[in-house]
Amino acid sequence: GYGVFETDRIPKAWVPFCNDMDAIISPSEFNKNIFMAREDMKTPVYVVPNGITKNFNIRTESLTEFRDKFNIVSVGLLDNRKGFDVLLNAFLYAFKGNPNARLILKVYADSTQEIDHLKKVIADMRKHHESYDTEVALIGSFLVNDLMARLFKSADLFVTATRGEA
Repeated sequence: GYGVFETDRIPKAWVPFCNDMDAIISPSEFNKNIFMAREDMKTPVYVVPNGITKNFNIRTESLTEFRDKFNIVSVGLLDNRKGFDVLLNAFLYAFKGNPNARLILKVYADSTQEIDHLKKVIADMRKHHESYDTEVALIGSFLVNDLMARLFKSADLFVTATRGEA
């Protein structure tokens, strides 16, 4: 199993399930120690860190097409838990009538149907808020590291409206 749990202890109810596994993979020593702190935990826990690119250049240029406005950027998996609907609602409410602000959503989706659905949600929320002049840019395609760095560089503000993280 793979275990990331943002807490200081593993629930007792988890132990039988964990002990049925051959091994548990954790991304950090911190998480490994939380699993191993339980004396009734018999399954070995190994650390395999999350990948990170040391060549991620934060000293890059911003994306040219996003230099003209105040940019609010959010990045995440297109999933209800990530709260893109909450973020869109708040942005369209707060920036209604402000043509100098832009919300940039960089989403990871499983299908073009999910992207199309988000486009419809954006259109419906615009109509609800009567906020047709407030820009929402949607990036649903894969971006290589250099372009992701440039996207982050384009942000005046990075936000997340997640309903929960694991």
